[in-house]
Amino acid sequence: MLRIHANTIPIQRETYLVYVCRVGRSQMENIQLFLNFCESYGVQRTSLFQTVDLFEGRNLPQVLNCIQQLGTEASPSHCMS
Repeated sequence: MLRIHANTIPIQRETYLVYVCRVGRSQMENIQLFLNFCESYGVQRTSLFQTVDLFEGRNLPQVLNCIQQLGTEASPSHCMS
């Protein structure tokens, strides 16, 4: 039976790290775009979270608070008043 063993395919560590950095940067840019949208939609700055709060999972309650506030801003009852 053939088996694949760890490290049988050589991966250049530098190439892998560059890939991880690029992916992480684009994810952080997407989070920042979301935060910019939230603010432009009417979510108060005090309800926003920091990018690293979501990216690194540091302050998830604040992330949830922001999403909840966005839902409040988008609700039909809030738009009518």
